[in-house]
Amino acid sequence: MISRLMEGDKLLIENPDIQKYISQNARQEEGYFRNEAVLGEQIFYKAKTYVYRQLNSFDEILSIASRTGTRGSFLRPLALVEISDWETYIKIKLRHPLYRSILNNEKEIFGASLRDFWEKNKKDIESLQVDPFMW
Repeated sequence: MISRLMEGDKLLIENPDIQKYISQNARQEEGYFRNEAVLGEQIFYKAKTYVYRQLNSFDEILSIASRTGTRGSFLRPLALVEISDWETYIKIKLRHPLYRSILNNEKEIFGASLRDFWEKNKKDIESLQVDPFMW
């Protein structure tokens, strides 16, 4: 899991245009990312692919956390360390309108853990202001 998260960081370092696009569009409305005009922008596809990757990682983190306990066993792994910190981090990332657009329009492609997390926290996440310097 950690190596995949680090690969995501490496992807941004090697492709700063993705980070730039995400930051510059942090204050867009969700509908902006569902407008056909964005379909002509190559950077939109790169950014959306990155967001899909990150959402899949979040789904895996939440899924692992839902199946773990305080004591490890063959069938039940140890609890995910600092899950509350992960949940806070995920909520911050989901404030971005591209993430929200995907979750509001394509959530069926993700696992139950992420879908449940989104439904449970959606109102709180959507009520928070987006910071373009946060990405």
